[in-house]
Amino acid sequence: MANPLDNFELAMKPKVETLMIDRMDQNQEIVNRYLNDAAFQSAAFKEIVKRVYEEIRKGGRTRPPTNP
Repeated sequence: MANPLDNFELAMKPKVETLMIDRMDQNQEIVNRYLNDAAFQSAAFKEIVKRVYEEIRKGGRTRPPTNP
């Protein structure tokens, strides 16, 4: 994959924010903290994106399993 992590982060920012909002019902406390605490958002975002990036680079599954 030729996309460095920095560029990947830029592309993932709106996707992670949408995912967080979509998960509001499942964990409102974490989502509210993510949306309202800049330091927490930065740390969480970096970790989420790093894990997704590494999983893609090693060829693993990139989507969570769907519920039957």
